[in-house]
Amino acid sequence: MKHIFGILALTVLCGIVAGCSESDKGMEDSSETGVLFHIARAEQNTGEYNFNAHMNRIYVGERKQEHDKSELHIHSIADLKSIDGTALSFRMTNLKAQWYKFIILSVPKIYDESNGPDYRNFDIFSEEDPEAASCDLNRHLIDYTHILEKAPGTTSPLKEAADGDIFRAVLNRWAENNLIVEENITLKRLNGRLDIDMGILADQFPKQVNSITVKITVPSKMYLTDNNTGMVKSFAPATFTYTTYPNDMKEMQHHIISLNLLPGKVKGSITVKTEDGEQIFNITTMKDVLTIRPNTITHLKFNGISPNFFDVKYAGYTGTEITVEDSWNGGWN
Repeated sequence: MKHIFGILALTVLCGIVAGCSESDKGMEDSSETGVLFHIARAEQNTGEYNFNAHMNRIYVGERKQEHDKSELHIHSIADLKSIDGTALSFRMTNLKAQWYKFIILSVPKIYDESNGPDYRNFDIFSEEDPEAASCDLNRHLIDYTHILEKAPGTTSPLKEAADGDIFRAVLNRWAENNLIVEENITLKRLNGRLDIDMGILADQFPKQVNSITVKITVPSKMYLTDNNTGMVKSFAPATFTYTTYPNDMKEMQHHIISLNLLPGKVKGSITVKTEDGEQIFNITTMKDVLTIRPNTITHLKFNGISPNFFDVKYAGYTGTEITVEDSWNGGWN
């Protein structure tokens, strides 16, 4: 799909997608029938959220008679940027007095753009069949594979995880004749994070740890729509392998591996290689299911070589410290 940049403005793309009808181009109800959204800085954990450092897009869907009832026609798509990076605006007029669905997204840039735009960043916006160029909004998705392929963050050595935060708002709104419907919108984080705390390695293992490999199977894609319930519809499980090389065990610091993940079930194992061999620890069992939740840190703590290898806790993105709800604590075998 053609990539278009706009500053606080909408570019209508209706008709460029194969199979889309052009029968409704003349939307004559009123030039003052439309919407105006003020999109606030998204929920975050720490620091300022800079919209200009991310890709910001809005999808507008509508019902059309020529489509099946299960389909939602893409009326238009726009890519937006902010003047100061702290907020976005979206204004659209010449609408019919009818129902519309608006999906607002803010997603990471996977490739560096310090030397100019890299259009590979738009690959994160995809659909069930990228070659089909569907005009059914229900078939459009975020391909999170590009984020999952990035190296994880670690505390020892200190390495920041790549940006993997995806924010969204889904609105079902009626356009009213001769009225600009104005509304303030705050985006919400869809992804979660898995923090694997292997502890102070000198306390956990008798020999020098050379490497720690995490092999997990997790959802790799998510649909843009939410079933009108705020749901994150993740799917397409895929397996990813991450190997970290801890600093010298003399450092009395927890080796924590951080991964941004889509909500859903996690299956996998952790392999620790030491000077005298390797040990494999399964992070899931038949009894328990490790789950990633939206806007939540799943904290997996390694207890050492004991009958119960892991504890799991769920925490919020409320600052630099992990805040755990006691009711969510649970043992992990």
